[in-house]
Amino acid sequence: MVFKDSKTSEINRFFISGFKLNRLPQLPVEDYPQGLYMPMGIGVPPFFLSYQNLERNPPDKSPYFSVLLDSHDKWINHHEVAIDGPVLHRDINNPNLIHVYLLSYERHSLVGHYLLKI
Repeated sequence: MVFKDSKTSEINRFFISGFKLNRLPQLPVEDYPQGLYMPMGIGVPPFFLSYQNLERNPPDKSPYFSVLLDSHDKWINHHEVAIDGPVLHRDINNPNLIHVYLLSYERHSLVGHYLLKI
């Protein structure tokens, strides 16, 4: 995803990768918390995970990552822009439409809801 900084007009990019699109749950919007619900970072566990699943799927072995980069390909600290992580799911009626929600403030606030066509 590409974002334009409202103060500097700089183009920033948000990367989310390391998951299989066809395995994203197909959900109605009201059930978005049941989607892929992950924090920002590399080698991070999901927000909610049992200890047994953590042992079976250690974060350092996960291909998932999400990062913000500025126009110079430098890492943007997601804490400074108050983004804790994304939630992703496929649309209930159109599996080629991905819903992306950005969460903030310890996952208590929804920053934005974006639709991506595959």
